[in-house]
Amino acid sequence: DAPESFIKVGSIGLKVANFAFELSKRLTPPEGVIAEGFEKVGFVGGQGTRVKWGVLQEKIDPATEAMPDVFESLKLREEAARDLVNIDAAERQRRLLAGS
Repeated sequence: DAPESFIKVGSIGLKVANFAFELSKRLTPPEGVIAEGFEKVGFVGGQGTRVKWGVLQEKIDPATEAMPDVFESLKLREEAARDLVNIDAAERQRRLLAGS
């Protein structure tokens, strides 16, 4: 019976996906791997650019917008890690506007 087969396959798929998700929470990438991936696509953190609209990059004009100091950067990183977010409030608003 086709519907019953789909249910069985779907159930197996969910179990595999759940296992992979749980495993991924226990694994940590080697130091620097994520930064290296961003650098390969042209984004280096702390260099005066930010991601805008999810995929575009925008230069930060130091005349109108100051880069956060070391302490502010640490605070923002701690908040992002705690809240599991890596985008700032302005980018979150842009993405809400865009619907993604």
